[in-house]
Amino acid sequence: MSGKWTFHRRSVACVHAVVLLGTCPSLLAAAAVELSVVERQGMPRCGEPVTFGVALPKGELYDAQQVRLMRDGKEVPAQFRATGLWRPEASIRWLLVDFQTDIEAGARQQYLLEYGDGILAQANAATAIRIQESDDAYAVSTGAA
Repeated sequence: MSGKWTFHRRSVACVHAVVLLGTCPSLLAAAAVELSVVERQGMPRCGEPVTFGVALPKGELYDAQQVRLMRDGKEVPAQFRATGLWRPEASIRWLLVDFQTDIEAGARQQYLLEYGDGILAQANAATAIRIQESDDAYAVSTGAA
């Protein structure tokens, strides 16, 4: 069983939202959460950053590599990072999720966050970051113009 969550566009720069799974025990059995990203400013977006946090119940997830984000049955390149742990067993309490999306003005996109045993993210970002080091500086290339 999956729950439905809607994230509303509050700024041009990025979306920040918190998904509280701990308050919805029915979501835990499926290890998946349905998410919606909605563009409400009337502007098409290209490579728009989306960031949200997911609170997980104690003992549900021990490795941030056992998470993936799906859209229309395909994996979306995303980054996952544990930002808080339950003690003493060190399961993940807070998971930070970052990804980028292209979305038309006024559109809604559906995503599925999957986590747990047997889940492994495979998607990689299309453009790798390159860092060149010299004696007096670092040059960072993100691939963007």
